[in-house]
Amino acid sequence: MKTTSKELCHRLTQYEGDIPISIELARYIRWVVALLLKGPETCEKDLDAMLEYIDRTNECFIFEKEVVLETVPFAPHIPGLGLKKLVGDLKVAQEVMRQRFFLAIRETYQKGERTGIVTDMLDQQAELKEKGNASEMPDELIIGLVQDIAAAAYATTVATLKTLFLQLVVDQKLQDRIHAEICEVIGDESPSFDHKRHMHYTEAAILETLRYSSVVPLLLPHYANGDIHFEGHFIPKGTFLILNAFYFHHRDDAFEDPWKFKPERFLDSEGQLLDPEHPTRQKLIPFGTGKRSCPGESFARIRVFFIVVTLLQKYRFLPPVDDPLPSVHPRDWKIQAVISPDEYKCRMEPRLKGEAKTCQT
Repeated sequence: MKTTSKELCHRLTQYEGDIPISIELARYIRWVVALLLKGPETCEKDLDAMLEYIDRTNECFIFEKEVVLETVPFAPHIPGLGLKKLVGDLKVAQEVMRQRFFLAIRETYQKGERTGIVTDMLDQQAELKEKGNASEMPDELIIGLVQDIAAAAYATTVATLKTLFLQLVVDQKLQDRIHAEICEVIGDESPSFDHKRHMHYTEAAILETLRYSSVVPLLLPHYANGDIHFEGHFIPKGTFLILNAFYFHHRDDAFEDPWKFKPERFLDSEGQLLDPEHPTRQKLIPFGTGKRSCPGESFARIRVFFIVVTLLQKYRFLPPVDDPLPSVHPRDWKIQAVISPDEYKCRMEPRLKGEAKTCQT
């Protein structure tokens, strides 16, 4: 993370004038995810393969198309639906991912030499084979996990960062509030996990970004594993269920002024972050809920936190000179499996040396 963080800062400072911040943030996250999966052998072709796979996945799993593909498996072969090319392109991208993030790693893999998540899984696979339990972790399982990690870790984190930085550029008071907290808690030190526990407003801003943007509007589908009676409705076993997080996060009876970006809603009267068990926090479900909620929630929030704090500690982000900014309202964004603002640019000004000390006095 330190190496890639330094590279991100270096790349941003190389621009003159407006900076394609959304593109650079996406590139940074691709590197982080690829490094976690493959390790130091990651190259640009790996990043290209990952991006192509994620783009094709995002196109394929728009709600209307996903429902058709889930319920009518032969739909790609029906003339006029336009799904044949869509599914074909996704299969090609999946094969390239398999080649670069599984087969290439397995060719040079040596037991015990852990360079990333894939080699960890290959170690587990080898141990199971030695015990005669090879069927518990076949190659297809590892490949599927790699694809899931790439899509979930990259797409949602990039969309969240694009949303939050757009808010920071548009609302300078929000940016000043977070920077003031950085000054008070971190100063000129390098951000750490110990600092994170005391950054209540920054954490609240991240939670509000997850609510306001709801970058995954429709969470992963599930099937009812039994008959359900809920508020006068009967849902039979086997029913295809989809949780509409976007709708729930913007209900007036769940959140006051749901179409306003208000980090304060996640703070108590003393400015402390609400406990995870607080009713307001319980209504926030960007990663799902219950036993099937996304296990990567903490990791995703930590990633966003360190990127935001590291950049705002050193730079101020301002509206671009030459290009208009996209809408900050999620209702205006393109409908996809993962939604986010259009690409945008901004200006970046270095903060004065010792500015953090000035804030603290």
